[in-house]
Amino acid sequence: ISRAFYDILEVDQDASPKQLKRAYRRLALKYHAESSAGSERAKQQLRIIKCVYEFLLDAAKNKDKGGESSTDREKETIKKEQRPQTYYDVLGIEPQATQQQLKRAYHRLALRYHPDHNEGNPQAVQQFHSIKHAYEFLSDRIKRREYDRRLGVESRPAECNDENCQPETSRELSRLEREQLLMLCNQSKKDDTEMLKAVRLYFDKKKTYHKDQQDAYRKLEAVRLFFETYP
Repeated sequence: ISRAFYDILEVDQDASPKQLKRAYRRLALKYHAESSAGSERAKQQLRIIKCVYEFLLDAAKNKDKGGESSTDREKETIKKEQRPQTYYDVLGIEPQATQQQLKRAYHRLALRYHPDHNEGNPQAVQQFHSIKHAYEFLSDRIKRREYDRRLGVESRPAECNDENCQPETSRELSRLEREQLLMLCNQSKKDDTEMLKAVRLYFDKKKTYHKDQQDAYRKLEAVRLFFETYP
């Protein structure tokens, strides 16, 4: 494991799990106070030290149990992930993973395979770029939804934390709704802005007829997909 990881937590390379935990808590308290004051740098540093701590703690526990070295495990991981079947394989997550889980997996793997920590290891550098590409692709919700459709898997609905949240999963539009949308498209002369305004107005009125507000949002998401394929 690169010395740079231990430097982040300000510990020696032979640090025990207890020492790692103590160092993590000390730094977490330090940056948490700055983060609460609105420092973006502190927030980013908090995420970094958390990922590094979890990575080093896992390596230390494995060493105590007499398991294979972290380096051997990293090489094996690279070998397995050289030709992954999906972007989810690259990040080691399930298709139903939330955006938060996606981001967490990316930060963890990016730290492990970052070129700065793997000098002279072209496989790790290649893996880093694959991880970065997979994360950027899956972070785009529209691309991810279409990708899941091609894979034949069901995406996890987006986490809803406020009244404006719109779930990722879409519901099929009825034949009548599709016909009404086509009329709206033709009336607006296929201008994207006008079409969107018309559809929003249509669904704002129609929302009152849905027993479940989330169902209305799913319908609206289906409309967006409809527009993507509209000639």
